[in-house]
Amino acid sequence: MKIASKKCFHLKLVVGVAAISFSPLAVKIVSFSTSVSAFYRSFYAAFFFLLMSLYKYKEEFSVKHFRWLLPSIIAGIFLGIDLAVWHKTIIFLGAGPATFLGNSQIIFITLFAAFIFREKIPVIYYMTVALVMVGLYLLTPSAAETVGRTTGYMLGLIVGFTYAGMLIGLRYAKSRSSGKYPELLSLCTVFSTAALVIALYDAT
Repeated sequence: MKIASKKCFHLKLVVGVAAISFSPLAVKIVSFSTSVSAFYRSFYAAFFFLLMSLYKYKEEFSVKHFRWLLPSIIAGIFLGIDLAVWHKTIIFLGAGPATFLGNSQIIFITLFAAFIFREKIPVIYYMTVALVMVGLYLLTPSAAETVGRTTGYMLGLIVGFTYAGMLIGLRYAKSRSSGKYPELLSLCTVFSTAALVIALYDAT
């Protein structure tokens, strides 16, 4: 039974990764502007998580505290910035470079953990980070008709930084909930806030 459950989990994971992997390509080929694409991704996700939370009404709405709310809103602000910048980076640099630069979030998550949660990070890690950052810069293409290498590189790092901020915000929301955590409502809040941030950005 456990083996079947593990296989089902791995299958869901592979399907999820495959679906996410196509999202930069979809952004590249659609006729929408980058902000519109980012907004609808957030809006539909928020609507989906709202429906899921209503489906699990007893579990989600039985939580009487709101300690998860502020960290979820902060996570949503980070996500809104992340999606707005990432979609522009996809157009400027292409789906591949924008994605691998965005994956620098792994580095920022560890740094956040070190500075916010006081987790001990070995010195060798910081040396490795420096080498990785240089490597990412060298891999960043220069698109003369849109942005230069340095600008593209900085945009990619902003994507990684803000995505890491979103993940840390969610982690903090869960830790603040002391056991009972309305995960689906929290995610609905994150994506609703992200959609609002993107809409405000597009309106300015």
